[in-house]
Amino acid sequence: MSDAPPKGPFEGTSLAFRIYYAGIVFAGVWLAVRTFPGVQVESWAPILWWLTFAFAAELSPIPLPGLNAYITVSSALDYAAIVVFGPVVAAMLSTISTVATSLFVRRLSPHKVLFN
Repeated sequence: MSDAPPKGPFEGTSLAFRIYYAGIVFAGVWLAVRTFPGVQVESWAPILWWLTFAFAAELSPIPLPGLNAYITVSSALDYAAIVVFGPVVAAMLSTISTVATSLFVRRLSPHKVLFN
């Protein structure tokens, strides 16, 4: 076994950070797998409508001046979805829109998408 740092996205990071990172990703995936399949909704039409707005918000980034970063207004939709649909459906909407736009439009690496 080599003590050389790993190659790839975690190159230059400590073992403690990699363990923390893996724990966060595992906890998020485990919670989604355990929670999302049991969701009961009255009608999927408003959820799909809301998802369309969430995609639009995710795909309309606002650049931050002086930084190589951006923000989106999707968090406002996320908070409103908690009130309208409840926390589990809101989490599903946020997860679907963020994962889809991050992986397929912005083409972020999967390890970044899973952590977020």
